[in-house]
Amino acid sequence: MAKNTIKKEIYVTFSAFALIALLVLVIASNGIASGKPTKIKIAHTTAKETAVDLFAVAFKDYVEQHAPGEFAIKIHPNSVLGGQKDTTEQCMKGIIEMVFTPIGTMAVFEPTIGAFTLPYIFPDMVTAWRILNPDNLLMVELRKRLIERHGIRLLGIGTGANFRSFANTKRRIRTPADLKGLKIRTIKSDIQVHTTEALGAIPTPIAWGELYTALQTGVVDGTKNSIGDIVDMHFDEVIKYITLDNHSPLENFWFMNENFYQSVSKETQAVFNNAGRFATIVTKGVNYQIIRRNTKKWLDVGNDIYHPTSDEKKLFVKKVEPVYKWFGEKHGDFWLKRLRNAIDELKE
Repeated sequence: MAKNTIKKEIYVTFSAFALIALLVLVIASNGIASGKPTKIKIAHTTAKETAVDLFAVAFKDYVEQHAPGEFAIKIHPNSVLGGQKDTTEQCMKGIIEMVFTPIGTMAVFEPTIGAFTLPYIFPDMVTAWRILNPDNLLMVELRKRLIERHGIRLLGIGTGANFRSFANTKRRIRTPADLKGLKIRTIKSDIQVHTTEALGAIPTPIAWGELYTALQTGVVDGTKNSIGDIVDMHFDEVIKYITLDNHSPLENFWFMNENFYQSVSKETQAVFNNAGRFATIVTKGVNYQIIRRNTKKWLDVGNDIYHPTSDEKKLFVKKVEPVYKWFGEKHGDFWLKRLRNAIDELKE
């Protein structure tokens, strides 16, 4: 009799636990089904409908199409969540889920990455695009390093409008000698400052929002930007000459906080990965459209475009050799060596 009583108690207890477990699962599943979508904040520092903004839009569209109802994605343009450095730090801390970070800005946190912005490191835009691709082996290695060191995952690589080139208000630049004495606007980047000095010009850091007035009043004589940026910002109303020396590609990284990435399912991670690939491809086409549109606008107002000859381009490349020496002595050749090897492999 005692044994039967014990067995009955055990059965009742087990049944109770089983019922409780079932109820928990039902409640949890109902919560998931009826719960609010997970919020994703995407931050960048440019205006709407730029190539940068379109990357964010393409990423958002892809995720919403392939993971319907799971996420509420909001794009925050125009530095509303902070500047480039600040929003990158917020992404590292998990305050922002996804962020746009120019390569030069990321070099503040990981100085060796500056190798990707060294002058004339990329022979042409096609080479730059083939390497600065999220699935390139060099970028896969970079992704692992940044996850380990900074807690952010590289999902995509957007593009600005082609390469940085020298533009000015004074004269056509055929060789480095023509840059001598010109005050050229730079950002606060050691690489840009050293490059400008090596080519004989005077580096003059000026805030982007102050550049039009600085050009108009002669505080600076020129800038290092793409024809896309120059025309979009109406600098072509003041600047009359641009030399397409193409010394540095205007590429930028798109990062997602690693903890957030790991918090979703493997299936959703695959959606994020493909959304980054999709947005990367989309912005390449937009970039080409921007270049064609703004080149036409530049020429229509009678401004001058100069393409250096092969021999003239060699003079520019020769002049910046000290920049590479300085960079290697200060930051080492971890990424520089790998980047050069990757470029050489594409030539074969």
